[in-house]
Amino acid sequence: SRTNGVIRGAASDPVVGQVEGEGISGIMQTPSRETRRQTRKNSDEKSRLNNLDSYAAIDVHNINLIYLKRSLLEKLMVDADKFHDKVVGSIVRIRISSNDQKQDMHRLVRIIGTTKATEPYKIGDKMDNFTLKILNLNKIEDIAIDAISDQEFSEVIDALFFTSCTLSLFLDHMY
Repeated sequence: SRTNGVIRGAASDPVVGQVEGEGISGIMQTPSRETRRQTRKNSDEKSRLNNLDSYAAIDVHNINLIYLKRSLLEKLMVDADKFHDKVVGSIVRIRISSNDQKQDMHRLVRIIGTTKATEPYKIGDKMDNFTLKILNLNKIEDIAIDAISDQEFSEVIDALFFTSCTLSLFLDHMY
């Protein structure tokens, strides 16, 4: 209790109190071999994340971190000043036209820039003139946003299209 600026009560050693409060009494124990292994494993994982030039696994989870559907692109266009910065480096899904295929074929491509079309076109329920500059295989193309797929994907990605996916590519788009 506290009376006139004086604290009354039993004195205790803060270190012993802390140790006893954590369920350890008396003698400090040395860490077990498993504890040391876990500590080393955790520090290895942290150092791997610090090296942003390391290659990232190309799997559905990682691609979903940077994949943009058309509906999300339409929402991002509201802030025209930041649109370019938000979409460059992301992945979009385009349809590949082929006469001999009965089923629609799609390809995931990387956005490498944005441009303005000379004439506005209808995107969703509004008119705009943004186009995306994409890297389709080894060719740079300008495509309208209404040509982007609005569907999710779930199949495994062919690594041939993404020769240099690094951790920094994924982490930049996560936050």
